[in-house]
Amino acid sequence: MEDAAFDRLIPYLMLLATVVFAASPLITRLLSSASGRQPGPWHRIGVIALYLAVAIYGGFFGAGLGILTLAVLALLGLDNIHEMNALKTLQATLISTVAVVAFIFAGIIAGPRAW
Repeated sequence: MEDAAFDRLIPYLMLLATVVFAASPLITRLLSSASGRQPGPWHRIGVIALYLAVAIYGGFFGAGLGILTLAVLALLGLDNIHEMNALKTLQATLISTVAVVAFIFAGIIAGPRAW
């Protein structure tokens, strides 16, 4: 995707993440009432796949990673904002570390000039 096109999509991506984060208790409640119990394994697998997509996005770009992460954690059923922020910070650190290491090994970062 062209950079300019991606830049135009960012505000909508952030809006979507904010709406999902705000509506996550309702979404979780609707999923629970539809099945008569807590969301099952397919819900968790779907949310984990979404979480992986957010992590890949964060490794490449990172804009709005925090709200995207909070939205996915809320969909997983977390509701303690302090725990969610701690996990968000841990995830951002891990994503950045993995991305930098991958970029170094791929030769995208010229080490001597970057240090």
